[in-house]
Amino acid sequence: MMLTRFSRTSFAPKPSYLYFACQKYMNKISTKRNIGIAENRNFCKGSVRLETVSRVTERKNSLTGEDSDSAFLQPTFSEDSSKISQDKTIHDLSKKIKLLLKGSKGTRRQHIVDINVAETLVTYLKKDLGDSDIIVESSPGIGLLTEIILTETENSVVVYEPNNKLRSNFEKLLLPQYSSRLQVQKYDFEKFYGYYIIDQKEPEKPILQNFLDPILRKEGSEFLPVKIVGVIYDAKFIARLIFSYTFQCSLFREISPVLYIYIPFSIYCKITRDLNYVYNSHGLQFQYYFNVETLHVASKESFYPICTKFRKKMRDNDDMYLVKISPKKEFLQEVPKKELESFHYFMNTISRIKRADSLIIGMERWIPDCGPVLIKNGFHVFAHPRELSTEQLLQAYKIFKNLPSYQESTFHYQRQQFVARYGSKDEEMLESKSTDETVDLDDHEFLEN
Repeated sequence: MMLTRFSRTSFAPKPSYLYFACQKYMNKISTKRNIGIAENRNFCKGSVRLETVSRVTERKNSLTGEDSDSAFLQPTFSEDSSKISQDKTIHDLSKKIKLLLKGSKGTRRQHIVDINVAETLVTYLKKDLGDSDIIVESSPGIGLLTEIILTETENSVVVYEPNNKLRSNFEKLLLPQYSSRLQVQKYDFEKFYGYYIIDQKEPEKPILQNFLDPILRKEGSEFLPVKIVGVIYDAKFIARLIFSYTFQCSLFREISPVLYIYIPFSIYCKITRDLNYVYNSHGLQFQYYFNVETLHVASKESFYPICTKFRKKMRDNDDMYLVKISPKKEFLQEVPKKELESFHYFMNTISRIKRADSLIIGMERWIPDCGPVLIKNGFHVFAHPRELSTEQLLQAYKIFKNLPSYQESTFHYQRQQFVARYGSKDEEMLESKSTDETVDLDDHEFLEN
């Protein structure tokens, strides 16, 4: 038996993607310093500060004190970088980022660790950024994106960071320098609709108002525009956007924010692809409410930690997509605000009926014998909602609400039950049933989801 001998030139562990991200960051900083951009300036991107030699001793003393838990998150480098091993510096930075993010709440929370990816987002943001616009960042993590925004813009920035360790890091590093236009909030921005639910249950607790106060600012009689940035990895965020827009509450109560966010392919395909590819009720309603523009595609290695837990493994799920999401102002001309609840219930129900049923069968369960009117307007008797375009479904809704028996139909009673249940449950309702699951219109249990 012949044995094959394998040789290795080194037994050192293979550098991780986080190591390469830190290396790219350090190279970027070194380049800026060499051309004079970073002269006489402190940097705190990625929880790193480049300080002068005169402050090194002071930092070492703070590390030995009782407040070492927060101090160790801020590694110090002297101006003479030639005296420090570049490789050791990068390893230390990588280790400190891991420690900083260790124990973060939520397994689906991601943070940008690639400086080029952060700069790309800011580049697109600046193209549509007004002088008075308020920038809101969700879960900034190590603050890489936040620092670039504060450096390259003069706008007010509101950061929502629920993690105590990360928020403390922000308050120590960024707040002193940018206190005039930076606010750090303790709330979880991704659960903005949950605060509305709490406000409905316990109106004596002004948690929703406290959450919205930093971003609801007026100039004269108009609210200032709001731009939201960050990384969203949880599909429930899309459902919350839809509910907030439908009920014109929370984020959409007074303003119409525009989002610049990185999302994974699993979410991207639901809100941008043809519905025959990934058909779900949330994706259908999202296409009615929002415009989606794809701006950039980044590798998953540019974010930390990498989350690989998918409900369905997709072959091309490695990339993260930077998208611009803005409300469709023209949609409210088709469906007024007072009809949004009815429209939402209609689409949510029709899009989830069994494959054996048809659009006409579903609508006749609300208003018997309405089928001939639909057939007269070009709808096939056996056409399933999956076979129809968004324009055709919108036309079906308009025909339905103009029927003589519409006001006295059972549709309104079921809709009221639907709205009441959504307004009385907590955030668990968002994940209680798959959006791909079909339901029988005769089974009212689906209303609880």
